[in-house]
Amino acid sequence: MPKISDDRRTDRRRQIIEAAQRCFMRNGFEATSMADIIAESGVSAGSLYVHFENKVDIIRQVASEVLTERAVDAATLVDRDPLPPPSQLVAEYLDRLQGGTGADIRIHTWSACLRDPELRSVFADFAEQFSRLNETYMRTWLEQQGVDEATAAHRAAPLVQVMRGICQGFVIQLALDPTADPDSYLSGARLLDVGATASREGS
Repeated sequence: MPKISDDRRTDRRRQIIEAAQRCFMRNGFEATSMADIIAESGVSAGSLYVHFENKVDIIRQVASEVLTERAVDAATLVDRDPLPPPSQLVAEYLDRLQGGTGADIRIHTWSACLRDPELRSVFADFAEQFSRLNETYMRTWLEQQGVDEATAAHRAAPLVQVMRGICQGFVIQLALDPTADPDSYLSGARLLDVGATASREGS
């Protein structure tokens, strides 16, 4: 039997992951079976099990990719010129979610993290890295607004927590509330910019 090239193996693995993600977004992790993923991907059962041991293995891979996508965004943030205000970052994130799939897969990922200790560990490592990168951005942005270095360092972590909470809150609303108004939510998110003013005033 001819050997499968590394490129072919990578393409096949990607095909399975993308098919699994579509299934998970439609039905959630629990209700999706391996048979569903095989049918969606168009590969044979034998081919699927060459790449993944079981459904939990696939879930971990899909969840890790969701987390990695966010980490990459955060890592390139400080290189943007000019540095965008917090409200713009939140708006960009929410815009991506409104494509119709982003919110659901994040809800499923969070749920899976609660049940899977290994995945929870991956999430914890990601959260620490993500917070560090965003705090660097926030300190830099505050200083560009005229905030002194010490105050910017003191305010960065709490403001990043607020940004994350606003984004996570919208994920939940978008996934669960059909009446959620993205434009109204965004108008409220723009109030994040008061972080620089409040810091300058020492409040």
